[in-house]
Amino acid sequence: MSKFCMQCGKEINDTDMHCQFCGASQENNFGASSNIKIKHKTDILVPIVAVISVILVIVIVVVNLTVLNNGYKKPIDNLVASINKMEYDYLEDALPEFVIDSDKYDSEKNEKQFEDSSKLSKYDNDMELSYDVLDKKAIDDDKLKKLESEINETYDESVDVEQGYDVKIELKVSLEDKEDSQKMTIPVYEIDGKWCILLDSLFGFKDLFA
Repeated sequence: MSKFCMQCGKEINDTDMHCQFCGASQENNFGASSNIKIKHKTDILVPIVAVISVILVIVIVVVNLTVLNNGYKKPIDNLVASINKMEYDYLEDALPEFVIDSDKYDSEKNEKQFEDSSKLSKYDNDMELSYDVLDKKAIDDDKLKKLESEINETYDESVDVEQGYDVKIELKVSLEDKEDSQKMTIPVYEIDGKWCILLDSLFGFKDLFA
């Protein structure tokens, strides 16, 4: 019978007390063969784990890039959802935090205005909005800084307007068997880490925040 040296792993006689190759003592060498097998398995697992780690990193990077690149669409999604679902909460989610926290902002009043507008709409619950992004153009730093100043003057709030896009979309309206579409540009901004829409500047709804 034979066994493996616990030091160098070479095959030696079962009765050898010392390895004939490296001279290591074989006393208390219980499970030596198992240790060698474990070592071989570990040698195989190391590259597998490395490959899996690389794959995970790639997946995380791709997901993060996708989320970051499409983050500007979230307020537009909320705007469309508010009309499709006739729920004001979606519209409110599209607003920047400084507006919602402002003393000038009346959530109950605005929700009632939203509901009244929905009732007066010529469309019913069968209407569905959707949109496609046709193009987006980065808003230059000077305009972002100017917006920061305007927000500070209007709301007495210091904010960080990190970036912004003028997003050109094709807004599609489906009602029963009829469809219509309209192209429009919506400015979206990342303010204090949140992508949002300033509806007063977009639609002229200045009384929304009065």
